[in-house]
Amino acid sequence: MHLRSTLGLGAALSMCLSLAACGNNDNNPSTNNTTPADMAGDMTTPGDMGGDMPVTTDMGDMGTPDDMGDMTTMPPTDQFTVETCQESVPAAPAGQLCSVTPGDGARLIQGTVLGDGKVYENGSVLIDASGAIACVGCGCAAQAGGATVVACAEGVISPGLINAHDHITYNAKNAPRDHGTERFDHRNDWRGPERGHNRISSGTSDTSKVGIMVAELRMVFGGATSIAGSGGASGMLRNLDRSGEQRGEGMDGTLDVEYETFPLGSNSNLLVAEGCDRYSLTTDYDPNGIFLPHVAEGIDKEARNEYTCLAGGIGSDLITSRTTMIHGIGLTAADIADAGSRGAKLVWSPRTNVDLYGQTADVLTYRRSGVTVALGTDWIHSGSMNMLREFACVDHLNTTYYNKALTDYDIWSMATSNAAEALGVNAKLGALSVGKMGDVAIFNGRERKQHRAVIGADVADVALVLRSGKALYGDAALIDGLH
Repeated sequence: MHLRSTLGLGAALSMCLSLAACGNNDNNPSTNNTTPADMAGDMTTPGDMGGDMPVTTDMGDMGTPDDMGDMTTMPPTDQFTVETCQESVPAAPAGQLCSVTPGDGARLIQGTVLGDGKVYENGSVLIDASGAIACVGCGCAAQAGGATVVACAEGVISPGLINAHDHITYNAKNAPRDHGTERFDHRNDWRGPERGHNRISSGTSDTSKVGIMVAELRMVFGGATSIAGSGGASGMLRNLDRSGEQRGEGMDGTLDVEYETFPLGSNSNLLVAEGCDRYSLTTDYDPNGIFLPHVAEGIDKEARNEYTCLAGGIGSDLITSRTTMIHGIGLTAADIADAGSRGAKLVWSPRTNVDLYGQTADVLTYRRSGVTVALGTDWIHSGSMNMLREFACVDHLNTTYYNKALTDYDIWSMATSNAAEALGVNAKLGALSVGKMGDVAIFNGRERKQHRAVIGADVADVALVLRSGKALYGDAALIDGLH
């Protein structure tokens, strides 16, 4: 049997100024969406897999701080080209986005292809029987032989989305929290609690395989195929900060990712405004891998000092081209420029940042300073339930505060090529190009085109999700045709 994806994913939600401003949480999967037979059994869908954290905080003037220069009038750039292929893509049956013509183990996927620097209208992606991409663009049908054909004339074909940060083990048994009007200056204010604040409980961690896969299923519904989730179980998402089979097939040669929630030993709720003597490193960081630490999760000088200490103040300099900082809210413009000069990268989680701190990382200055920015959902307590909801948050920020300084392509890249680079897997993931793994998500392109079809999508717009060419989730007719 197939697990019917009928989650009650909540009522209206928000991230920024008001519920209406960020759109609602109408992410109910269409009733004909299913997952393959091996996802059945006791994989239940509890009610706490609902909406994101509703927030009504005024974010003040965060869109144009003094040190952001003239970024709000940044001219557009030519970020990709468009090519129309001569092949014809057959229309899908009435009421469906795609059709399947069964064949051998290879997959030929047809539609609008969001390629690496190029969009192919009437294009194709050929995934060979090993799960690797063998052809992208025009003319792939001639190489397909007897491949199974997934034809989506009105579909938009994207690399599977990469969630660059989440605490996946805290998602299955917990629910979004309403924090009212209280905001915090540092994560230890709510963890402790410290400085007169109220404590926010982290809730119950569920490290069971079923619990983790239930939490991961929420991500798959939004088109994700990979995650750095501080946990994970083999069989669904690629867990990029884990090792062995949890990372999935085809990942040989990619960099190991060392995730660290408390790189300075701050699990003891230290708040240090100056100096590093009270800190101690909690990691034996491998300079040949990717270091993925929480840094400066807060808006005060104590948060900023964490960057100073990691950038050599504690003796070891851990801000390098192999470092991807999570959050990075408290950095000054000078700090951000320093991080950029070192080649460091950032995972941006704006929904949870604003919910907890009333502010988020100065992402435009990060980008202006040459810092690659990836996107992550953080956790269900205060973050987004999946990458589509994080896209909605970024889109609202971009429109309301950043004067659309970010293009659709910029936002989409944060969950594809940028995320792959930030996690050291860009040789295998993050783009539809020959030799990379066949991790693909197909979105409804009837109303929204090209990259907008992805960043403006709801769960019901996700028609099919493949990892190495194998179906994880999709419309019932497609899943039946692919098995």
